[in-house]
Amino acid sequence: MDYEVELERDEEGYYIVSCPIFKSCHSSGATIEEARENIKEVIDMCLDEIEIEGLKEILNPKYAHIKLQNPRTININLLQLA
Repeated sequence: MDYEVELERDEEGYYIVSCPIFKSCHSSGATIEEARENIKEVIDMCLDEIEIEGLKEILNPKYAHIKLQNPRTININLLQLA
């Protein structure tokens, strides 16, 4: 499944990345590639919480209609904010 993530650079030069489909799904990295890999891990953890523990409340209500796929694939589409 493709996940759009928002990418911005903070005042210290780190890349901050968020996936708006999930509440509190954020990560960072010193490079864009590191931030991409780190957010994939966080998305994977969010998906585990939904699949294993049934915690659908971690989904942002705006995206609650999205159906999750098995086997799991995580493709990242970056949206650069600043």
